[in-house]
Amino acid sequence: MDVRRSEMYGDGCICLQVGLRSENLDRVIERYLGPKGALKTTDTAERYSKLKDRWEKLTDKVKGRFSQAHRGKRSVSQAQIDDLAKKVSSSKCSFMGF
Repeated sequence: MDVRRSEMYGDGCICLQVGLRSENLDRVIERYLGPKGALKTTDTAERYSKLKDRWEKLTDKVKGRFSQAHRGKRSVSQAQIDDLAKKVSSSKCSFMGF
């Protein structure tokens, strides 16, 4: 990828140039579009069902990973909050010398 800046009539223009290598591109195209290619040998319903199965597996995997990484909410009672508030206020008073 190459980014070039050129000027024409005092106005700047940025051009983006992208290059690709096409080694064995004909084999890849033939694999999918050729006479024995994947698109010619399978019917649309079969391709759709395979795609749907792959999509479902992928979404299940992502949901599983997210549920492992995401921690749910914790429940804390009002009594525990009040107890913590008392501890904090008492330690603050003793720290400041009151």
